Amino acid sequence: MRPQTYPLNTWYVAATPDEIADKPFARQICGIKLVFFRNQQQQ
Repeated sequence: MRPQTYPLNTWYVAATPDEIADKPFARQICGIKLVFFRNQQQQ
């Protein structure tokens, strides 16, 4: 099986604002594991 290839020099929608709440959540995009969260200032 061939490994997946993705264009990496481009923008991807990683999450919508309503998905990022008070708890961290993980997502994998183009084979890269990411964690999203907001700080106390909601940034």
